[in-house]
Amino acid sequence: MEMFTSFKKVMADPQITTAGKSVFLNLLSRMDKKGYCYPAVNTMEDETGYCERTIQRQTNKLAEKGYIVKAEQKAMGKQFTNRYYLTPEEQREFFFNDNDIKQWIQEEEVFQEFLKKEEVIVSIEYKYLCLQILYRSMKMNKYEKLLLGYLIMRADKEAFTYFSIERLAATLRIPFYKTRRALKTLIYRKLLHISQKIIHGECVMFVRICLEKFNLGQFVKRCYRVIRHVYNMTQIRIEHFMVEVEMINTWKVLKKKYCDNQILRKLQQIQELDRHVLI
Repeated sequence: MEMFTSFKKVMADPQITTAGKSVFLNLLSRMDKKGYCYPAVNTMEDETGYCERTIQRQTNKLAEKGYIVKAEQKAMGKQFTNRYYLTPEEQREFFFNDNDIKQWIQEEEVFQEFLKKEEVIVSIEYKYLCLQILYRSMKMNKYEKLLLGYLIMRADKEAFTYFSIERLAATLRIPFYKTRRALKTLIYRKLLHISQKIIHGECVMFVRICLEKFNLGQFVKRCYRVIRHVYNMTQIRIEHFMVEVEMINTWKVLKKKYCDNQILRKLQQIQELDRHVLI
């Protein structure tokens, strides 16, 4: 429980930067059963995408704030890798306050239908194993790793989580457009299933983590009914292409690349939706 409490505090602390949140998740992914880990800085550098100086600065900041303890290890006059572990004392009361979003989820038929289509049950060990795979094996940029790690940690036992994209960007301190881009990439890679709706001016998202992508079937019990993505592969490819192109010239480039009238009509629909929602 200490791991989840510390996670909530770090993610909700406005003084911890995006780099600090990513470094903290990386440390969580390496901790043993006693809560200790001994990663070298260059290892963390490879896994998080941040430089050595940034990692050292962020671990010091986390230690100063009381979220972790950073202990130097020396023997026979030599400096070994630092030992990190969570601070046992509760020092801050930062917790998520998304009760209004949870109420919207419970009231909206769109999300209720999404819930009925797929059921996944995971064990408590699952999040820790997913974080290990995320930081050690998956090839993605630092924002995508932070975003997926955050969603994994926030997900319930059925691997569902919910959020407002505006609040998500503010919590992780990632620019709004980069948050949207990272989410689109995770959807394209089929790591997330998302249902969404504009409610009270906010884009509310209901997400299911695609657990099968982590190859941990022994921890997962799945139903036979599997949700189908609302977009076919052509639309997903187009949407992914839109993310990678400069927004000013997007329509001109796409119009030249996709000459088929039917696809152009789809693009116009996506472009209209993209002003307000993710897809």
